[in-house]
Amino acid sequence: MKLFCLFLVAAIAAAQELKISQGHSNEPILHLNPGEYDISGISLSMILATAWEVAPYRVTGPRELATTMNATFRSPGRSPGQLRQDFRKALEERLALKWRVEDREVDGYVLRLPDGGSHRMKPSSSAKPHMRGSPNGLDAEGVSPQFLAGSLERTLRKPVFDETGVTGAFDFELSWSNSSDKAIADAVRHQLGLELAPVRRPARWLVVESVQLPK
Repeated sequence: MKLFCLFLVAAIAAAQELKISQGHSNEPILHLNPGEYDISGISLSMILATAWEVAPYRVTGPRELATTMNATFRSPGRSPGQLRQDFRKALEERLALKWRVEDREVDGYVLRLPDGGSHRMKPSSSAKPHMRGSPNGLDAEGVSPQFLAGSLERTLRKPVFDETGVTGAFDFELSWSNSSDKAIADAVRHQLGLELAPVRRPARWLVVESVQLPK
């Protein structure tokens, strides 16, 4: 059994492939597909945010994090969680990455249902989550409230904690008149039937101590 486990680990490692380089793209791409990631024209901080599952603004460290990168990663047959872990380990090794996680108490929001209320999101038949964002709103297909919370966090640049208790995938369009916190909270309440309630809580930050960019 031990020999088989060692063989399985070696087989998974052999099937993995990371290609990463500095470079620009006419259109930023971040495709997270089963068994593979395809990334081009985005900052190293956003790549690390994807691997460590934090919002990009919660990645801090040296100026190299602003470097625009291209990357592809393959790890066939792995679950989404395993794929992310594999990607993280490959980045650590290739970039000689030294990092730590910090919990910082900051102002944020809780996404929740209003007392005695219900949401107005439409159940989705889409097999693949898709979110299109703009400065004035979001257009979503097949996304969960947790996914929505993450998208709102990137817009508000403050942590958003999903406490809706709602499961499943939904379609919706969300638009706001300006990018102020109040305008976005009003849009979420009136258009989706959800509340963004202010809160102060610890949130996880990824602190990069050092990184070596590929030549």
